[in-house]
Amino acid sequence: MPELTERNEGELDPRIARHLQPGERVLWQGGPRPSTFVSPLAVGACLAFIVGGLAEASGVIDPYVFSSDQPWGPIPRVAISLFLVAGAGVLLRSIWKGRGANWAYAITDRRLLSARGETLVRSVEPGEIRSFEFHQDIAYWRYLSSRTLSRDQGREREKRYPGFHGLEDPAGMVDTLVAWRERFTTRAGAGSAAFVERAQAPAAQDDVPDGIRRIRHDDTGMTIDVPEDWTVTVSLDWIGPLRLFGVTLLERFIRPGKERPYAEGADWNSLTVRGAPDAGLSVTILDEPLTKTFEGVRDDPWAKRFDLKLLKSTPDLEIGGLNGFSLVRQMPAGANLASFGKVAAPVATRQAWLGRGNMHVEIVGMARLDQPEIQRAVDAMIESIRMP
Repeated sequence: MPELTERNEGELDPRIARHLQPGERVLWQGGPRPSTFVSPLAVGACLAFIVGGLAEASGVIDPYVFSSDQPWGPIPRVAISLFLVAGAGVLLRSIWKGRGANWAYAITDRRLLSARGETLVRSVEPGEIRSFEFHQDIAYWRYLSSRTLSRDQGREREKRYPGFHGLEDPAGMVDTLVAWRERFTTRAGAGSAAFVERAQAPAAQDDVPDGIRRIRHDDTGMTIDVPEDWTVTVSLDWIGPLRLFGVTLLERFIRPGKERPYAEGADWNSLTVRGAPDAGLSVTILDEPLTKTFEGVRDDPWAKRFDLKLLKSTPDLEIGGLNGFSLVRQMPAGANLASFGKVAAPVATRQAWLGRGNMHVEIVGMARLDQPEIQRAVDAMIESIRMP
C-alpha cells in the first residue's frame, strides 16, 4: 500500500510540478509501467506496413501481387509506398507518445493528477468521486457526475477506467486513495466547530462573520450561511412532470442543469455545498406550494423497504420565515445519495421541507455518524436560512 508523505520540491516529477497550484503539496507520485498502453499487435502491424511499403517502393512484391502485363508505373508505386510508410509512421509516433513511460501520476493535498508529457490529462477533486475500485493493473474511480467524465482527455481505455494504470499493486493503491479521501472528511470536521460557534453568535442581520460565506437566491431573496472553506456549486435544473404522449409517467422529474461555482447574481434553483465526500448539504428551491406532509414522508414505503432508521423527527419546524418539517435518518455504508454519491461509512441524513406561499425549499444534509461536529454544522447551515 503506497504511503502518503509530503515530497520535497526537489523530488517532484517535472511533469507534475508544472501543473501544481500555489501551495499545493504532493503526497505521492509515480507512474505506470513503461510498456503500459503499448499494444504489441498494433506495433507489429505498423512494422508490417512499413516493410510492405518499402518493398513496394523497390518493386520486390510486384511479381507476386500484379500480373506482368499490367505493371505499375513509378508514380502509383511511390504513392502507395508513401501511404503505407507514412500512415504506419504516424500511428507508431502516437503509440510512442502515449506509452506508459511518458505518464506521471500524483496524489496531492487537494486532488488527483494524471499527466502525459507536458499535458495535464486529468485533475480530480475528492468531491467529484463516487467510489474507488480496481481492475487488473488499474486503480480507478467512478465519477459522481457523468459530465466530469467527458472532461477527461486520453485514449479510450483511460476514459473507461479513469485512474492510475500499469500499477504493481492496484488493490493497495485503492486503499491509499480511500485513506486520502478520508483526510478531507477529517479536515471538514476540524473546522465545523468554529463555523457553528460563529453562526450561532449574535450578530446584525447584514453582518457576515469571518469564516462564513452567505449565499443568496436572487429570485426569492432567500439566504443561507455556509462554511467559507466548503465548495459551493449551483445549477438551474428543470423540474416538472415527465409526460409521454400526454400520459404522466412521473409526477416529479428532475433534469439537472450545468453545475458551476456559485457567484453573486447567478441564476439557479439547486445549490450544493460540499465539505468532504461524505459531508454536505443540497438545497432545491421550487416555485410551487409545499404539498408533502410529515406523515407521508415519515411513512415512506421506500424508507421501510431499505430499513432506513429514523433517528429524529420534527413535525413542526419554523426557520427564517419558512414553515414545514424535518426528519433525520440513518443510511448504511455503500448507500448512494443524490448529489453526493456513494458513502464510505454510515451517515445521518437530515431532510427538511420548508415552504411559504407559492414556493418551498427541499433540503438534504449529510454527515457521518461518527462526526457529530459536522452534523451540527449541517444543522447550523439549515438554521441560518432566512427569507426577506
